[in-house]
Order: sequence, then structure tokens, then C-alpha cells
Amino acid sequence: VLRGDVNIKPITNWYQSNLPDEILDYLVKVKKYSIPFPIQCQAIPVLLSGKDLIGIAETGSGKTLAYLLPMILHILKIINLKPLKFGEGPIGLVIVPSRE
Repeated sequence: VLRGDVNIKPITNWYQSNLPDEILDYLVKVKKYSIPFPIQCQAIPVLLSGKDLIGIAETGSGKTLAYLLPMILHILKIINLKPLKFGEGPIGLVIVPSRE
């Protein structure tokens, strides 16, 4: 649930996500993901806007890709702006519970 004066529209296709062409080609042409799953449609624009998000969805619904794609874009932007020096980082951190 978004709070405040925020109106972030979901994406309806991969090309609205501003992903690099290499990633788009991989998703659409290689993996045959023609359109994003519902959790991805909602989560990707929110995360790319810099907002925090808690997403709850069933197993196999695309949650992992929903948070990894914005994280990859963030990492690519930082690395393109200024190459990291030894000891800098981490840039991204994923902490998830295991199923076991």
C-alpha cells in the first residue's frame, strides 16, 4: 500500500520498464516472457521510483524477478557513474527466508 501523494502506475509490458535492451531481449525472446506477471507489473515501477515495497504473492508468481530487475538497474547505474573501489559496497543486498 502506497502512502502519501504517490500515484505510480503499473507497467503493462516489459518495454515500459526502462530495462536495458540486452535484458529485454533475454526476457522476451529467450525466456519467452511476453508480459510481466501481476506482481512485476506493480512492483517494478514502485521500486524503480525509490519507494519501499512489501510484496506478497504465491510461489511461482514472479516475485524474485520483481525485485531483482530494479536492483540490477540500480547497480548498473552506480557502476556506470563511478567504478567501485576496493572495499566499497555492497550496492545491493537481498535477505530472504528459506522455505525449509
